[in-house]
Amino acid sequence: MRVRPARARSRASSARCRLEKSLIVINGPIGAGKSAVAQALAATSRQQGLEAAVIDLDLLYVMVDGSKPMASARAWFRARRAAAALTDAFFSTGVHLVIVEGAFWGQGERATFVGGITCNVRPQFVTLLVSYDEAVRRVQDDPTRSTSRDPSFLKREHAQFHAILEPLKSTDLILDSTDQTPQEIATAIAKGVAAPTAG
Repeated sequence: MRVRPARARSRASSARCRLEKSLIVINGPIGAGKSAVAQALAATSRQQGLEAAVIDLDLLYVMVDGSKPMASARAWFRARRAAAALTDAFFSTGVHLVIVEGAFWGQGERATFVGGITCNVRPQFVTLLVSYDEAVRRVQDDPTRSTSRDPSFLKREHAQFHAILEPLKSTDLILDSTDQTPQEIATAIAKGVAAPTAG
C-alpha cells in the first residue's frame, strides 16, 4: 500500500475543508429532543445525497468525566473543544454537513466551540424549546437518563435556560418542539438554514 507524504495529505484535507459545507448546532434544554432531531436531520440529508455526521456533546463529556451530575466546567470545556476538532476532521474528510447537538446556552460556551474550529465555516445555531411538562414526560420515558429524570432538577435546569433565552432570539433559529415530532423539526431546520449541496 502506498502512503502519501504528510504534506500531501494535509493539502488534500485543506482542499476538502474548503468544499461547500454546513455546520448546524442544535441547542436547547433537557428534553427538547436535540439528539432525536439531530439524527432525523442527518438521515434526511443523507437521503438527499449529502454526507452528514452527528456529534453528541454529552458523549464527549463522559469521555473525560463519567461522574454525575455533569457539572465540571473543565470537562465541558474539553468536550466543546473536542467537538470543534471532530468538526474539522469530518469536514476535512469530505463530510458536507456536521450537526453538533448539546448545551450551547451562553456566548462563552459557543466561543469555546467556534474558537476551536479551523475550517472556514459559519455555524448556524438552532435552539429548541419545549414545555416543562412535555420535557418531564420525555425524560421519564427514557430509561437511559439518570439525574435529569428528577423533576426538581429538571425544573431548575429549565428555569436557568429560560433566564438566558432572550438574547438567543436575535441570533438563533428558534423552534418549539413541544407538539412536533423530531422529523417535523428536522424539516423546519432544513428549510430555515442554508444547506450544502452534494458534489
